[in-house]
Amino acid sequence: MPTVKTIEESVSLPLVLGPSAERDIPLPAAVVFHIVHSKLWHLIAWSDPASNSCGLWLKGMAIALPRDRLATLSIEVMRPAKGGGWVALEARLAARPVPVTLMQCVTFQEAALAWLNEHRQRLALAFDCVVTDNDYGCDY
Repeated sequence: MPTVKTIEESVSLPLVLGPSAERDIPLPAAVVFHIVHSKLWHLIAWSDPASNSCGLWLKGMAIALPRDRLATLSIEVMRPAKGGGWVALEARLAARPVPVTLMQCVTFQEAALAWLNEHRQRLALAFDCVVTDNDYGCDY
């Protein structure tokens, strides 16, 4: 049975989907049904064993991952010093050395970090995995 959750309903989400987000990817029927009955700006998360997929949908874009390879989610932070820093939610997949950026704020914003920390439990439940932290300190 798929898990589909609305993670955020606010129009002022301080993050955007990561660079691998696409418009026309096939989504499980339960996700499509949930999206049709949601607002365009709602952030939707899903995990579906039948299609072996999980991911995020926002504003007509989606990022889908193979569910059986999802190891952890991670809140990644680099605070500004000389540069602008950044905040991201990344997925670490088994047998893939490079993580997938699910959500990001390309410059550090306290609101983006606060949002991820406030929604940590909802994201963990939606993806059925642990959410860890990586704080890289200040950029240089």
